[in-house]
Amino acid sequence: MELINSWVELAPFASEYMVACSQDENFVQGWRLSNGSAVLLNTGDGYRLLIGGECSPLDYVRILTEASTQGTPAASANVPYSLAEQIKPEKSRDWFYMVRKNARPHVALPPDCYVVRPNEIDQEIARFLQLNAPDSSALPGDPEIDFWIVARDGNSEIAAVCAGTTWGSGTKIVASVAVGIDHRRQGWGSVVTMLGLQEHFNRGAQSVGLGVRGSNSGAIDMYRSLGFDSEY
Repeated sequence: MELINSWVELAPFASEYMVACSQDENFVQGWRLSNGSAVLLNTGDGYRLLIGGECSPLDYVRILTEASTQGTPAASANVPYSLAEQIKPEKSRDWFYMVRKNARPHVALPPDCYVVRPNEIDQEIARFLQLNAPDSSALPGDPEIDFWIVARDGNSEIAAVCAGTTWGSGTKIVASVAVGIDHRRQGWGSVVTMLGLQEHFNRGAQSVGLGVRGSNSGAIDMYRSLGFDSEY
């Protein structure tokens, strides 16, 4: 295990998620592992540890100890699935980051699905999210939003949406995938996610990520069926 003192040195060995979250300004400390890497970030309200690749329980303890010794103890940690299986921390599966690195074969937009510019129908999307997914991570008006995918039912009502966003790091994300209560388990979520993914790649993305709650096994299975792999 090698201590790294700058993000520039660590970046070539970092995972997709670590690159998405890390910048020079929030880098505190890094480590290069035999088959992975770790980084400690200053989030403004605490220190967050991210580990990518492979990490043994012993190295995990050493990293936590080194961070504490330096006066920057990790308040939260995202660890690889394999490590979580070994150490079984209480909240190891609260959240997964998933990524797809290659574009799907192009699919034409269905008749009732649209790519919508920010501010175009923000009030309608906001009402839909408030009713069907009030804890959505991206909301109309957020500066990170590049576009919305909107799907409508036969009555021209919104059935499902998702947001295409760009994080400050430049990482392309599909966020706020939401399906109306009366339209669930009918494939709407897959449709808007697939089209959001496609739109990002159409705009030049090299990879597209998303976050999903670890308890939402149905959504995780859906995203995997669309070619997303989980890192955490």
